Amino acid sequence: MIFQIDFIGSIIGSGIATGFSIITWVCIEQLKKYLEKRKETKRFDKLYQAFSINKLESYIALEIGSLINEIGETDILKVLRLTVELTNSGFFLTNERYTINIAYKFNINNLMIQEGQERYDYAKPEINLPVKEGFLSFFRQQCSSKKIKLN
Repeated sequence: MIFQIDFIGSIIGSGIATGFSIITWVCIEQLKKYLEKRKETKRFDKLYQAFSINKLESYIALEIGSLINEIGETDILKVLRLTVELTNSGFFLTNERYTINIAYKFNINNLMIQEGQERYDYAKPEINLPVKEGFLSFFRQQCSSKKIKLN
């Protein structure tokens, strides 16, 4: 009789330990997903803030290029639906509506957004401002559709 109680006790103990292991594993996986989503949100928010500047700063094209590298081509395609093309001097981001030219190599600092025939150049911020505003609105819509909250 004592052996049966001991045997039943070890089975119950093993079941409890296994249950706690499973609960711990599930909690860790959920935490990993949450932290990755939070990191992704911060990256896209930084990219949005960089695009929303009012005039071309000496560092901004380089910052946007490094953020694109950090986020990765697949995530930009997945979230913003923009194809990333690497050029000799930077990046082209394109979709059916927008073409964004980011050039940041030696002695080059250029950032332009083109929608159809209209072009917004950050070096001349007073010309074609609705193109930039439309792109920023597009950026926000794409992020909100993927549940990425921008500040």
